[in-house]
Amino acid sequence: SPTLELLFLKAKAQKGLYEYNESVKTLQNIITKSSDNQIAILELAECAKLAGQFNLALENYEKVIKVNPEHHYAKIQYVNLLLLLEKYRKAQSVCEEILQNDSSVIFIKLMAQSYEGLLLPLSARNWYLKAVKIEPYDYFSVSKLASMCIQTDTLDLAIQATEKYREKDPDNIYVNRQNAQTYCLAQNYDQAAERYTQLLNQGDSTRMTCYYAGMTFFIKERFYDAHDCLEVALKYDPQNVNVLFYLAKACARTSWKKEGVEYMQQAIDLTIPTDENLAKLYAGLADCYNRNREFGKYIETLHTQRKYEPKKNYLLYSIGAAYQDYMKDEKNAVKYLEMYLKTRPQESDDSSSQMEGGMLVLDDKASYRAAESRLRTIKQETFFRDG
Repeated sequence: SPTLELLFLKAKAQKGLYEYNESVKTLQNIITKSSDNQIAILELAECAKLAGQFNLALENYEKVIKVNPEHHYAKIQYVNLLLLLEKYRKAQSVCEEILQNDSSVIFIKLMAQSYEGLLLPLSARNWYLKAVKIEPYDYFSVSKLASMCIQTDTLDLAIQATEKYREKDPDNIYVNRQNAQTYCLAQNYDQAAERYTQLLNQGDSTRMTCYYAGMTFFIKERFYDAHDCLEVALKYDPQNVNVLFYLAKACARTSWKKEGVEYMQQAIDLTIPTDENLAKLYAGLADCYNRNREFGKYIETLHTQRKYEPKKNYLLYSIGAAYQDYMKDEKNAVKYLEMYLKTRPQESDDSSSQMEGGMLVLDDKASYRAAESRLRTIKQETFFRDG
């Protein structure tokens, strides 16, 4: 018969078979019959997390902590899940409450991760520093502290922490990455080159390692090594202008001179936007000015857009209409509307209206008729006003 003990064993078996959703159902059945079963509630939180039912997991971790505020494991899993779900403010608040009565280093590290997620590197650095003072040989805290020091430009502290760790374990790849990058940023290129050589010999070919190693070797005039590292970095980020620039310069100083020209040309092409892209950006800017009722800047931006799209005749109509409607400048309105009418082909093809730059653009025939109508209106108003 389905006793609570057998149901719990069934749930554990389902979990072992990776049937997490089924395990969740079984555990919920147990809790329905025994609502204060803390072991089942905790197991439900675990299985719900594995099943991706994160809100259910959070809810049940909270139930365990409410009944047993000293449940160390449940608190750790609860905060970790909040961090996983990027609920950084909530995680920070929970850690703050826990640390009032529990100074365990794990919650100090979780607090640091919360501030890191909140994009507060200075606060994160200070909490990682607290963790490192308690556990100076915890590679995770040391590497994270160094990373936050790099972001907050406190490079001496990063070097101090990573070098102390290296006294015990000189081969930890995570700490060595931060150590090498710090030396590079501190312009201690001799030490940086030594560290990056070690990392590369360990088989580290990650993007950041190859990028900073390449830059370090270039500065040390080890151009063949710089070339090899920057080529790998380029595979990670093929449109990185900085990588292309220094890779081209390294090639020019080695036997890859032809490739150096090609890489530099790619960097130039990426740096100088095409007329098509610029026109698109100015069309968007014109739409923003128009919607913000900054009509002077709207017209000015249309003129700039036209420089990059000189064959887009409809812009002449837009400029003329803007002078007429917004600036009450009849002289310029007539000028640009007449310029637009001169672009009309003898037999314009029918074409449907479309959206451009956030505005409805009329088909060719309709826009030319609209231009004629606007000119007639201006001439009539001028006649009755000025005679």
